[in-house]
Amino acid sequence: MNFKNIDSLKKEYTNWNFTLTEISNNIYSIDAKRNTGHQISYRGAVFPEILEKCAEQIRIFEKNI
Repeated sequence: MNFKNIDSLKKEYTNWNFTLTEISNNIYSIDAKRNTGHQISYRGAVFPEILEKCAEQIRIFEKNI
């Protein structure tokens, strides 16, 4: 699935809370925290890429619980 924005991640993964920050000019940080406390974090310059990386890690995590 291609995620275009943070809202699409929130819709797909309702057990997770997301925080998006532009930490510098075109450098983004996305932090995801599951309602059970598990966390995932990515930083990078290519926004769609970090969304996909985050989503992929969440998919892997959700398969293994």
